[in-house]
Amino acid sequence: VWFVMETITTVGYGDIVPQTAIGRVVDMVIMPIGISVIGILTASIATLLTERAMERMNGMKSSSKGGHVIILGEPDRAINLIKALFKLMEDSGRFIDIVYVSELDKPPNLPKDVEFIRGNPTLKDTLIRANVDEASSLMILPQGDPASADAKTLMEVIVARSINPNLYIVAELLSESNAEYAIKAGANEAIAVGSLTTIAVATEAIYKGSLRAIMRLLRGDSEISVISSSGYVGLSFRDAMIKVRERESGILIGVLGDNNETLISPSDELIIKPSHELIVIKPTKATKRVNPERQETSTP
Repeated sequence: VWFVMETITTVGYGDIVPQTAIGRVVDMVIMPIGISVIGILTASIATLLTERAMERMNGMKSSSKGGHVIILGEPDRAINLIKALFKLMEDSGRFIDIVYVSELDKPPNLPKDVEFIRGNPTLKDTLIRANVDEASSLMILPQGDPASADAKTLMEVIVARSINPNLYIVAELLSESNAEYAIKAGANEAIAVGSLTTIAVATEAIYKGSLRAIMRLLRGDSEISVISSSGYVGLSFRDAMIKVRERESGILIGVLGDNNETLISPSDELIIKPSHELIVIKPTKATKRVNPERQETSTP
């Protein structure tokens, strides 16, 4: 019986064994108990790790990201926005973590690099789980019934602003008349769905070809970036344009002034201040290539 138990429990080769019958009986009790304890402990750890992985996969855990972008809204629109962000990050070489928050199940086509948090984004607890207090930006897209979608967006703006006063919030609304309310609620920028399209089409009717230039910017053929005014302080806007062209290979189109005031094509005599930031259009890496028509050719 002793050798059978020792073999079944695989505790050793029998080189060290109890010598008395009582010792062997005690050892026969201890061996299965020890194996059971180890088995239960291993199973408990495996279950805990699996549960945590499932919770994170289903969006029930809290995010540990920092300096990230949080996106709220309808899944298809959110994924299109995420794809656009990925392209811009790839072109610019600047990469930022993205967290997507939704009441619905995790979209099957959500990129694997995007963290998912499930919950109602109008609730403070949900946004805290998304670590909104350490996020850099919040992008809100409309979702749900058109009659209540804008009201939900305004509530999300208010809740997010109450948690993080320094958060940069961009809200998209269905009705242009609600954009003003979004700004008052705490959004830095608010835009109505289709408003840019309407303006672009109207502009194209008067200035033919302008829409093509706008679409090239939106598709990423060129990028609009905001750079520090360091190195340009004290220059006039005209002189800064020349220097930006030389140093950045870009075109200076405007200035972010005090209180985030945006000045597009200001006076040539405007003096660049330390508090200013410069708005520059630059070609992306993909478009920085030599025009074949300009290349010198040699006759063999």
